[in-house]
Amino acid sequence: MGPWVGLAVRQVADDAYVRGDITLLSAQIEGYLRVREQVYSNLIGLHVVRGLPATEQATAPLAGPFGSRATGMGEPAAQGTAVLAGIVRREAYVLAYIDAFWLIAWVSLLGILLVLLLRPPPPNPLIPSRSA
Repeated sequence: MGPWVGLAVRQVADDAYVRGDITLLSAQIEGYLRVREQVYSNLIGLHVVRGLPATEQATAPLAGPFGSRATGMGEPAAQGTAVLAGIVRREAYVLAYIDAFWLIAWVSLLGILLVLLLRPPPPNPLIPSRSA
């Protein structure tokens, strides 16, 4: 076995460490997105109430394609309502992703500002100076 085996083991360990960090951050963002989607679905859904004229006006055109042919999936009005629910869900996800991108942008900006505040490291006696 050559010295490259130690380097390969080190590389695999480093990759696992980085992947662990990425997995943790990904899980945090997914949780944030899930919660924000639920919040936005609820907020948008507050304005979609059965019997309101605006809801009926939105559901009627969505139910139209289902009334002209038999799909075997229930009443056209119920299918139109399901399409409207899908639109509400889609828009809630769009709003949640917008919030997530803003969160990532602000955290990145904060990280850059913190890097700008770093001081130069103290001199290290084990490393020769560059001026020599």
